[in-house]
Amino acid sequence: MTAATLQLSPKTIYHRLRWLDEMDILSGAQCREMANQVIADPTIRLSLRQAIANRLNLADRLIEVQTIKGDDSY
Repeated sequence: MTAATLQLSPKTIYHRLRWLDEMDILSGAQCREMANQVIADPTIRLSLRQAIANRLNLADRLIEVQTIKGDDSY
C-alpha cells in the first residue's frame, strides 16, 4: 500500500501516535495499521519511517507499562 492510499499523511500519523494510549480500541488499531503501512512503504522518506517506528515502539511500551500489573504476563 502506498502513501497515496493512506487516509492520513505520514506526518499526521506520526503526531497521532503520541496519543495512542488514549485512543479507543478501534481508533488505536486504525492508527497502528496506518503507521505500519508507512513503515513498510519505501517511497516515504526513511527518516520519517524511522521516526514513526520509534514513536510506535514508545507508545507500545507506555501501553504495556500502564496495562500490565504485578504478575500479569504480556
